[in-house]
Amino acid sequence: MPLSYLPSILIGQRSNALERRVADVMHEGVISCHADTLIPEVAGLMRDHQISAVVIVDVENNLQGIITQTDMVKTFNIKHFERRPWNLLAEHVMTPNVVTTTPDVTLEEASDLMTERRIHRLVVVKKSARTKPIGICSMTDIVRAMAGSSPEDEDVAQG
Repeated sequence: MPLSYLPSILIGQRSNALERRVADVMHEGVISCHADTLIPEVAGLMRDHQISAVVIVDVENNLQGIITQTDMVKTFNIKHFERRPWNLLAEHVMTPNVVTTTPDVTLEEASDLMTERRIHRLVVVKKSARTKPIGICSMTDIVRAMAGSSPEDEDVAQG
């Protein structure tokens, strides 16, 4: 579904921004953990790095899954586990079939994919090795691009 519903004042910015590539706006690097990480440790990573998702990787840094804040909150509603959320492992909570993209994809394609899949972020993987996470592209990154800013601009403003 294209973003044709945007207000006309943004059309000029929209065309420029959505022609940009994921590589232009993504956050390089990922905060990750392994599938055997306890949920309180995952929550700590989210808090300490002020992020809303943690990528799950194996010992060779291959993508295994993702845990979002929504997944974390849902752990309190898991009735079929005999264990409390603080005893669960990342593998019990993670979404294993991660929607990914590559750095060369346009922001329009990335936004369409997020909209179609009803997700807020894409894990960016190497084009040559699609199991190696190298960054995250979120809806927020795309909105910043539309507004003419980038993650680096925000880092400078906060620094």
